[in-house]
This record gives sequence, structure tokens and C-alpha cells, in this order.
Amino acid sequence: MEIKATYGNGAIAIRPTSHDHANSLIALRLSRRSDETHEVVYNGPFAIAARAAGSVGSNGQAPIRVSKLRTLNAMVEDSDRIPRRKPLTTSN
Repeated sequence: MEIKATYGNGAIAIRPTSHDHANSLIALRLSRRSDETHEVVYNGPFAIAARAAGSVGSNGQAPIRVSKLRTLNAMVEDSDRIPRRKPLTTSN
């Protein structure tokens, strides 16, 4: 599994060759504000995101827009996702 995170709405960068090591990708949009929740923009097969990513740069990474990941995420079957765990609770 590969996990990527961003604070913005632009793009994340993935290494298309990572599919040799990662079967799944989870991409998160993190909030800088305490009153906003974080968003899972993609939870699915790494290969789908790698095929949709842009051209590979000289650093070996290919950008993929957060909006594109949201679109792809809507098409992922639940059986292809990493299951969500129960949220942690804090005790007072």
C-alpha cells in the first residue's frame, strides 16, 4: 500500500513504477483547520491511478490531480478498497 497526502486541491505525485511494490493507493487531502475533516480522495488499486497520471518527470514521478482521483475513486468497487478502521476515540 502507498499513502499520499496533500494540503491542497492541486495534485499529488506518484511513481508509476511503485505498482511493483504497492497494490493499493490511499490519497488524502488534509485540512489545516481543526473544524474541517480530512478527506480520502482515493482508496483503490494503485494501477488505476498510475494509468491516469500525467507524464513521468525527470524525478520519476507523475502528477495526478486531486479532482481526477476523486473521479476515479467513485468508480472503485468496495471490494477493491482498503477497509476503513474504526476511528480512534479519546478518553477524558
